[in-house]
Amino acid sequence: MKDDVLIQLAVSFGLGLLLGLQRERTERSIAGIRTFPLIALFGTICAHLAQAFGGWILASGLISLAGLVVWANVAKFKAGDVDTGITTEVTALLIFALGAYIAAGHMGAAVVVGGAVALVLHYKKPGLLIRY
Repeated sequence: MKDDVLIQLAVSFGLGLLLGLQRERTERSIAGIRTFPLIALFGTICAHLAQAFGGWILASGLISLAGLVVWANVAKFKAGDVDTGITTEVTALLIFALGAYIAAGHMGAAVVVGGAVALVLHYKKPGLLIRY
């Protein structure tokens, strides 16, 4: 059992690194190579704690993460950095969910989804804005 948890944490960390590395290439991102692995681990640990103590822990973790994402965007806005994109924010919430999904025993599916997300994010040119 302990080895399973360690493997889950390692895979979660790896997926976070993958998505964090991709997000790092965007200059104005609120999270990158250090933050995404932490978010993934947070999701995995919250899911393990939820199995032992109740689902409210997982819900609280997700709400806390969403609050941090909002706070980071408010700070960016106050600093004069106006960015209307929400890709990094959605990716942060998704990597939390993938971390939880790994803890729920769906490691293969989480790896496939994480890899697909990394590909989708990679194939947009940085700085490409469509203005109307």
